[in-house]
Amino acid sequence: MTVSRRNIVCATCLTFLLPAIFGYPTGPLKSACDNMTPLHGLLPSTDPFEYTISTSSRTYCKTSRITVSITAKTGVPFKGFFCQARPIINTYETVGKLERIEGVKNTTNVCGDEIAALSHADSNDVSSVFFKWIPDETKTNNVYIVCTVVQKRIRYWVKQTSEMLTFVELNNCPVTELPRECANDQVCDTAIKYSICNRNADADGNCECPSDRIFNDPANPSCSEKGLGDSCTALADCKFVTSSICNTERKCACTTGYVAKSNACVVEQVSDVVCNTNTDCSRFQYSRCNQATSRCYCTQEVKEVNGRCELKVLEDSCEQDTDCTAGVAQSTCSQTLKKCQCRDTYLEQNGQCVRDPTVCTVDTCRNIPNSYCDAGVCLCTSAYKRVSGQCVSKGLGDTCGASSDCVSVSDSTCASGKCTCRSTYIQQGDRCILDTTICTTDTCRNIPNSRCVTESCVCLSGYKKANGLCVPKVLGDPCESNSECTAVKESVCDLGGTKICICSALYKQQGIECTLKDPGDPCNADTCKDVPDSFCNPGSTVCNCLPAYKSQGNTCVPKVLGDGCGVTNDCKAVTNSICNPTTSTCVCSNSYKPKDGQNNQCIWKGLSDTCSAIDDCKGVPNSVCNANNKCDCTSAYKAINGQCQMKGLTDECTQDTDCNPQQNVGVKCDLATELCTCMGAYKRSADTCTFKGLSDVCSTTDNCRGVQNAVCDSARQICVCSVAYKEIGGQCLTRELGETCIRDEYCRGITKSICSNLDKKCTCADGYIERDKRCELEVYDIVCANNADCTPIALAVCDTGNTKKCVCPTGYTRKESRCQQIVLGGECIMDVDCRGVPNAVCNASKKCACPAWQKQLSTTQCEVKGIGDSCKYNDDCRGTPHALCDRIYTNMCECMSAYKQMSNTTHKYCEIRGIGDNCVNSAECVGIKGSSCQNSKCACPQGMKSVNYDCVPKVLQTYCDITEECKEVSYAICIDNKCTCSYGYDTVIEQDTCRSNGQLTGGVPSRTVLSGGTLMFCFIVQIVFSKFKCS
Repeated sequence: MTVSRRNIVCATCLTFLLPAIFGYPTGPLKSACDNMTPLHGLLPSTDPFEYTISTSSRTYCKTSRITVSITAKTGVPFKGFFCQARPIINTYETVGKLERIEGVKNTTNVCGDEIAALSHADSNDVSSVFFKWIPDETKTNNVYIVCTVVQKRIRYWVKQTSEMLTFVELNNCPVTELPRECANDQVCDTAIKYSICNRNADADGNCECPSDRIFNDPANPSCSEKGLGDSCTALADCKFVTSSICNTERKCACTTGYVAKSNACVVEQVSDVVCNTNTDCSRFQYSRCNQATSRCYCTQEVKEVNGRCELKVLEDSCEQDTDCTAGVAQSTCSQTLKKCQCRDTYLEQNGQCVRDPTVCTVDTCRNIPNSYCDAGVCLCTSAYKRVSGQCVSKGLGDTCGASSDCVSVSDSTCASGKCTCRSTYIQQGDRCILDTTICTTDTCRNIPNSRCVTESCVCLSGYKKANGLCVPKVLGDPCESNSECTAVKESVCDLGGTKICICSALYKQQGIECTLKDPGDPCNADTCKDVPDSFCNPGSTVCNCLPAYKSQGNTCVPKVLGDGCGVTNDCKAVTNSICNPTTSTCVCSNSYKPKDGQNNQCIWKGLSDTCSAIDDCKGVPNSVCNANNKCDCTSAYKAINGQCQMKGLTDECTQDTDCNPQQNVGVKCDLATELCTCMGAYKRSADTCTFKGLSDVCSTTDNCRGVQNAVCDSARQICVCSVAYKEIGGQCLTRELGETCIRDEYCRGITKSICSNLDKKCTCADGYIERDKRCELEVYDIVCANNADCTPIALAVCDTGNTKKCVCPTGYTRKESRCQQIVLGGECIMDVDCRGVPNAVCNASKKCACPAWQKQLSTTQCEVKGIGDSCKYNDDCRGTPHALCDRIYTNMCECMSAYKQMSNTTHKYCEIRGIGDNCVNSAECVGIKGSSCQNSKCACPQGMKSVNYDCVPKVLQTYCDITEECKEVSYAICIDNKCTCSYGYDTVIEQDTCRSNGQLTGGVPSRTVLSGGTLMFCFIVQIVFSKFKCS
């Protein structure tokens, strides 16, 4: 760009003329006292006045002290003001005096002490100013507060006024200060709202504001609520500001985790944290301390979402592979697209990278049943087709080359290249059924118990047609002879009456069967009523036992294991037994065995017991029936004391799942040693695996993923920070704008930044400007001085900072000739563009979306994910304390193993397990220190009890030297070197407590402050005199 000589001369002249044109930052010249117009060289603004001039009262008397305020209507600050108290607005005559209030903007009076005038004494921006007007006791004029207000040198308003102040007599004098005397609270509240009477101040009492309020609002004479920065002595003084405290400086301030914004406490974001080291940023995962700005920030490998740092996912922008692998295993940074994508031979599935089953060798195709490898691709055999990466059987309508391709569908064939039903069969759903509308002798053979009559298959005698098949007749079906009812044992045809199948004389209908009549049913003999569990057999003269009983002497007793039976009900006296159809004897069912050789009880089978199916072993959780037909633990469990317990480090294994990676983070199966060991990116620490850190041994960069921005130094084989990062406190931190660099790669932590060749510092690239420590695109090219210049673009505002150009407000986007508010799904460049929807972020597709830890309710609302909601990473579930993402099975937010799921009327939540809560293993009981899982319940070890989620030794009956050692149990004392309950109290060993037995109305708690001798004396007296009370 060429600069003309004339421009240089003009700039030089302006340098000397600026003071004369723009006036004075310390107030107006005395020559301005009359017309109240500053020497700015420009005319006053004709726009509507953007500020309000208020007085604490619209009336005054001789003793009044009126508070005056100038406040911004829209929040735009002003630099200066010049006010006078005038009876007539445009006449240079003043009344009374204007005085500064301590603690507000610096002021001065350039017009002389006899003039009621006041102006600014500095040019600092303020949004409000307060001062006092004291009336002249000799004047009774109506008065205006007349002010000139300077927003900036080129924009000011002259002779703006308050409402008129009217003089009144003393008996009507308004209250503008706290009254000096009072008799009660009502007197004070009437004068100044919410004030109270302090009778302790002096004999007459003083009105004052309560401790949680302050008197400082001139437009509203009352005790207003205290806000941030106001003085306090206790937490209650700050109660009107949510999430605030009274700090050590005796000021209302935000509590930990919150920061002050617009006189409110809002949730702290990562950039709000002031830091000296990385440790100061520890409460924000993946954040580091910027030593240049002393502020926490998110590192390059992660992204900032709603003030928190989240791992990058697929399609997020990146510069190198480590930007992607921390969040998605087996991912890489595409050097063409500069986005995170799955690496070769892997596919995206639910946000993760999984091996592509279509890329194969002979070995890989063995994992897809009914497939083979052809030219690097797993192909299905001819009778199967590819569905979702698996080979499934072909069905009707699928292509075929021969009838053998259709074998999965019975009675099908291959015709015209498609699997179809063969002749005399028709399609019903996905199977072929016989066409019963036509027949020959041959086709009826496919319908058992039928024959062909005049081209129709007709059921034989004793059968009826049902759903195209011939099924036996049952009780209630019509009949012509007894032979038609033979399908139901002991049934006959009622030939003399209804001509339907009924039970014969000795039997009665029970459901669809005929069973022997029970005792009490009609019988020819009445001799068996005195024999329990017997019935009368009309064909004999003896009583028969019921089917589930056997004869023993003259009585009927229940059948036991080994006794004969016809049906399982005959064995019902032995729980969990059945009737063996082969031997017709009572035996235990498949999952049970006789207890210790007894014949009247079946118990669950255990480990090493004989089995034939997995259900035979269901009495032992996490067990299966192995190849040797023995109950054995599954591969991920080991046998201990007859139960299957979860495997961990150093246990034997053959595959990763044997090591329970879901519960044991970072654990895998070492196929060489066949032992559970730590993965490459982890190292062993006690019985767990933790991420490797800087200087730890590595073989690949993936081994170093526990430290953001770290790589593996191939020469030294240790984890180090990559070239664009620096090591501070065991972490790798990126550089920011203004930091020293060598080449562009050093600045990649700031999008659209480069390494300046001039000063070798990180700076924004051409076409971008620095704003809020970021490089932002210069969007519009309309040059402006104020918002009015931007009216061609609806809703646009003027960036009066660096660009002097019209831009859309944050949360809006350019849409032709207007700025349009961005909603979920709308286009964006950065997260702040989406602020029209609370918590929304700008995703990798440059669309506004809910963050990973929230779900979308509408186009304008996101809601925190809770228990049961879908997730990809643990951080997705952070809205619910103590919840993690189950990335192995459900991909849903679930409670941590040491917590149990609870719910109320509004949501589900996680609560730490306590003593007595259900458990599967001891890991679920870690919330109670020292406890373990015993009999599926969290419990303390023998001799211990739970106190405040800690298992501590019991006290009673333990060794002691003095009573002080027994103080943890009320009413316990030390006798004969044992902690014992005092007289009048019984020992409850299980609960480790002393319980009153009613012999005393009071006791001797061990916490009572008595000397050893006094305490023993009291105890002896208690023994001698049972009614004595030692207190």
